[in-house]
Amino acid sequence: MREAQNSARPKDIWKGAKVLAIAIVAGAAIFILVALVINQVYGPFKPEWKEYRTWLGIVFFLLCGGALIIGKKRMLQKTNRAVSEGGSLVSRLQLYVQGLTKYLAACELPVALGCILFLLTGEFVFMAFSAVMTGNMLAQLPLKRRIAEMLQLNEGELMEIEK
Repeated sequence: MREAQNSARPKDIWKGAKVLAIAIVAGAAIFILVALVINQVYGPFKPEWKEYRTWLGIVFFLLCGGALIIGKKRMLQKTNRAVSEGGSLVSRLQLYVQGLTKYLAACELPVALGCILFLLTGEFVFMAFSAVMTGNMLAQLPLKRRIAEMLQLNEGELMEIEK
């Protein structure tokens, strides 16, 4: 098992992280679009829940903020650990991918919940929050320059990712 991890190339880890992030963000975007279409065709499933929209909105807003804070904190913990421990480029990239996955998972929950609340109530504020969370996920896509900044890579290590 250890040999399989050490034989991974930095470029492969970066590409895998990119595919994972794009797949999660695309899934969220598709869920948002499907929820919009279903709501426009069939209307809200529980229109009587509109009277609770203020409380649902407050709780949902707090959930979105909490998810962003927790996700960002977990990601920074992993990247800071990767930078402080040093080690090989592969091990640092693997820690980065773990942090990125935790961030995306934390942001995915409010997106899904917002789509469900939108389907139930028909209130577009839930869809707006879901779109904002999806935008935050897009802002963390693993681009080479972002990885280089977060992991404090030098030119040689950056070239190794590009090979």
